[in-house]
Amino acid sequence: MASARKLWLVPSAVAATCVTTVGLVAPAAVAADDTTGPTITVKPESLGIPDGAGGGTFRSASFTLYDAGKVAGLTLNGVDKDLTDSVWSDLNGVKPGVFGAVEGTNTLVVRDAAGNTTTQTFTLDTRGPLITVKPESQGGDGTFRSVSFKLHDINGKVDGLTLNGVDKDLADNPWSDLNGVVPGAFGAKEGVNTLVVRDTLGNTSTLTFTLDTTGPTVSVKPGSTLGADGSYRSVSFTLYDAGKVAGLTLNGVDKPVTANVWSDLNGVVPGVFGAKEGANTLVVRDVAGNTTTVTFTLDTVGPEITVKPESEGANGSYRSVSFTLHDVTSKVDYLTLNGVTKDLTDNAWSDLNGVVPGAFGAVEGENTLVVVDTLGNTTSTTFRLDTVAPDVTVKPESVAAVDGTPDLYSTVSFKLHDAGQVAGLTLNGVDKPVTANVWSDLNGVKPGVFGAVEGVNTLVVRDVAGNTTTVTFTLDATGPNVTVKPESQGSLDSAGVGSYRSVSFTLHDATSTVDYLTLNGVKKDLTDNAWSDLDGVVPGVFGAVEGENTLVAYDVLGNATTVRFRLDTVGPDVTVKPESVGAAGVDGVYSTVSFALHDAGKVAGLTLNGVDKPVTANAWSDLNGVVPGVFGAKEGVNTLVVRDLAGNTTTVTFTLDTVGPEITVKPESLTGTVAPADGTVASYRSVSFKLHDLGSQVDRVTLNGVEKDLTDNPWSDVNGVVPGVFGAVEGVNTLVAYDVLGNSTTFMFRLDTGRPVVHVTAPTDGAVVRSADVGRVALDASDEGGLSRLAANLYRDGALLKAIGSTPASSALGTTTWSGGWALPANLAEGDYTVRAGATDLAGSWGGDDVTFSVDDTVPSLTVPSGAVALTTGEKHTVDLSQVELHPDWSYVEVDQLGPDGKWQKITGQRYEGTNTFAFSLDGATLTAGVQTQVKITSVDKAGNRTSKTVSVAVSAPAAPSTPTSVPAASVTTAKASSVAALLAQLVKILVAALTHLFG
Repeated sequence: MASARKLWLVPSAVAATCVTTVGLVAPAAVAADDTTGPTITVKPESLGIPDGAGGGTFRSASFTLYDAGKVAGLTLNGVDKDLTDSVWSDLNGVKPGVFGAVEGTNTLVVRDAAGNTTTQTFTLDTRGPLITVKPESQGGDGTFRSVSFKLHDINGKVDGLTLNGVDKDLADNPWSDLNGVVPGAFGAKEGVNTLVVRDTLGNTSTLTFTLDTTGPTVSVKPGSTLGADGSYRSVSFTLYDAGKVAGLTLNGVDKPVTANVWSDLNGVVPGVFGAKEGANTLVVRDVAGNTTTVTFTLDTVGPEITVKPESEGANGSYRSVSFTLHDVTSKVDYLTLNGVTKDLTDNAWSDLNGVVPGAFGAVEGENTLVVVDTLGNTTSTTFRLDTVAPDVTVKPESVAAVDGTPDLYSTVSFKLHDAGQVAGLTLNGVDKPVTANVWSDLNGVKPGVFGAVEGVNTLVVRDVAGNTTTVTFTLDATGPNVTVKPESQGSLDSAGVGSYRSVSFTLHDATSTVDYLTLNGVKKDLTDNAWSDLDGVVPGVFGAVEGENTLVAYDVLGNATTVRFRLDTVGPDVTVKPESVGAAGVDGVYSTVSFALHDAGKVAGLTLNGVDKPVTANAWSDLNGVVPGVFGAKEGVNTLVVRDLAGNTTTVTFTLDTVGPEITVKPESLTGTVAPADGTVASYRSVSFKLHDLGSQVDRVTLNGVEKDLTDNPWSDVNGVVPGVFGAVEGVNTLVAYDVLGNSTTFMFRLDTGRPVVHVTAPTDGAVVRSADVGRVALDASDEGGLSRLAANLYRDGALLKAIGSTPASSALGTTTWSGGWALPANLAEGDYTVRAGATDLAGSWGGDDVTFSVDDTVPSLTVPSGAVALTTGEKHTVDLSQVELHPDWSYVEVDQLGPDGKWQKITGQRYEGTNTFAFSLDGATLTAGVQTQVKITSVDKAGNRTSKTVSVAVSAPAAPSTPTSVPAASVTTAKASSVAALLAQLVKILVAALTHLFG
């Protein structure tokens, strides 16, 4: 059914747009000026859609051709067709294969009699759209679980479709899709479906396909299957799917099958088609991709039979045995023991416990157990029941005690026998496997072999069933134990040989008894006891001799113990070796000493001042290089005790002296400090020394290499050492004192007879400051021998006012230079002051420096004329100015006039240095008459105190010349007198101010 919006028949009013070509020669009946090609019009009966420009797309097309000058002919795709020359003509029923028309694009060229042409292009479309299955579809070969289609019309556009008669309109495009077709969607259904797709011209394409969403049916075949309910020894399956079975996987192993409605999978056992023992998974698929999954179990193995841990025995031979029965896949059904059947509850796990001869059909000897599961799979096991222990017999070659003590041997062998085979043995817990035989041996048992020990031993022999026989016996392969008793006088050397002055022995046999002994071959019989003694052995007793002796002790089994020892009653010799360094004429005193030690019975050790020193036990030994701190030796008296192995001792006393004489500074020495803070040598102006040697005697001294011999005494002196005496020099000196053994003591000291240099750098000498600006005292000090302490004091009028500051008195500085200072006291009164700073060096010498300064807090007192000064521009006038000031620094006088901007402008000025009187000259020629004028005076003293004053000046133009009037002489005299009086008054005022300032 065509869509109502489509235009299939072409109205007669539609005309083609023609392309005209001018011909070269026109027919005689045509006007010579015909240059227009024919008109081509699509006829109404055409089936298609015109494009409004004379062309379009059609299933079948017809055209009306018109030209006033007559239509002469046409070509369609190059195929020429001649026409009767008429004004009107037709081309009807154009479709592929007719008049040269083709599927797709066609070109029609119509010409008139004058040769003009008109070209029209149109499309013929008689094929339905192309329907293609999209890759994401699930299925194939026309059968799908879900399918999608790609729709394409090559020459036109896809218009719509019907699926099983259900219409679906589509957007008019060359390409379109129909996606996700499953039963119930777009009219689709389970089974066969018909899809019809049409284009806009009404051409259609039809596709039939099948939708299948149901998986195959999988059934167990009854005739060829062993087992049921999902558990089988062998299984076969029937496979069915209305849409055809396509293939299967068994445990992931793929197996293709011929695509049929029916199929089979036969004879499935472990190892076939990927099947395995235990759980299996079968997945069957149809051609549409639908799957059916079946899980089943294959069981072809009989139950597991495991011997339980509580069984008594091993390796198939038991006194009592229990079994665990387990079927991994199905269930244990029943068992037979030697043909006797025992039914069991059908479970995966079961037990058979406490199997001994006579229980469940079990017998002594060989037994056969068969276990069966519910599928008929069987497992068999054979085992032996054995309840008789082995026989253990002592073999004749064993060595027993001569006194007949039972079960006592020095070496023993055993014969082992068991009808059910000897399996192994333990001797004192040490396991020894043996080859499983009816007969076996254990030969040559003695301590250290097969786990055997001296003393009581336990032998346990077992058969393969675990039956055991236990035998206890005693081994004694060791002679009596010979022990030196504590009261013996001596010791052992490194080779284990004892050396004694007197020795006693304890004899003990832990296993049997002591029988007798021999001493140097002399036999002494003893009571047969475990313990015995041999006491008080000295040369001449029991056959003992001075020197080497041999003792042999025997037990009742003939085991012997030999002991060698030495009897020694003489102490070692101790001799001083020649290389020892002693004092001439003094016995027993050394700076280093060595000794040779000798004892025929071997030197064993020594003690030096109670410090023990073992030595290798030899007849000769040495003690070399004895100095204080070595081998316990010390400065002074030492005691050496040398002992031999027998304990004999020799004692030697000697004196060690390795320390030089003691050097002490005598009290009368002149020094500032003995222990400077920085650890340098002490400084002295003059020094004396006390010399003392504790161990020997003072022999001599050297001072800076100059030797001075002294009387050899423990005490001596060196007095009055100053530069130039005994080789002493200004600066560092070295004193070395020697004793008669050559031991020396070195003492370094400094002789310093110069004074420290001190320079006060602040305040500046003669400075004048205000009390608020007094600041700090700063000073530099130096001394080649080292500074001890610095201090500064403040004086006024020669009297101490107060201490300013100092370095700590508790410790010396020790440095050769020092820079620093302290703050001066605040709020000092006006006046003159002196700072005195001083330094003491390490030798006690003092040096210092003084500076003076003044405190001035009073500003200068200025004296200026009272009233304004009158001046004309034509004259000069001197203004007398003065001040009262003790410490004048500078003053500045300037002349100012008020400018047009209302500000003072400087006209001229002059500076005065260090004076209290200054006359300033006014020059009227530099000033402007009638302008406000002033003289400004600024004065600053050396302390920085400042003051200012101003004097008004009246500047006028000069008066007109007039006749001179004589001045009476009396008036001149009076004026001069007045000036002198004013000057005297000024001087008196300055003098009073100065006196007041000085004396208050």
